[in-house]
Amino acid sequence: MTRPQIILLDLNYTLIADQEVSRWIRPIERRVELEQYRLDLVEALAGYRVFLLTARPERQKAATLAAIGRRIPELVLEGAYFNVRDEDPPTAKLRMMRDFILPAGVGPAVCFAVESNPRTRKMYAALGVASAPYSARLVERLRSAPT
Repeated sequence: MTRPQIILLDLNYTLIADQEVSRWIRPIERRVELEQYRLDLVEALAGYRVFLLTARPERQKAATLAAIGRRIPELVLEGAYFNVRDEDPPTAKLRMMRDFILPAGVGPAVCFAVESNPRTRKMYAALGVASAPYSARLVERLRSAPT
């Protein structure tokens, strides 16, 4: 794997390991304190430029980012984009790419998306962005990618 310059990081089912359980916890302030993060992935992302793209609603952004900042301060996010229109994940993330990432001069070829949703991975592929779901093998590839 050639080392990508930018990681597009999915939140639900990727950074959050226990999404199947934690997604039902209410209110959001309690949920974000109980979500379990994939710390091996967080460690592997050290040294990368990381943008969080999530289908989680914009109204949950402040609580989510505050919890990430408190609970995994070693994860440095260059940007974080949340779902402002209640769109399905591929549509929301395509809009985020078109509205924020690509206009900032970021080319698809320098990005790699760590993404759980197969439909979103298909959207990324159409843009020319390589992607893969979380796995221990992927974490090792990110750690060992030459700089």
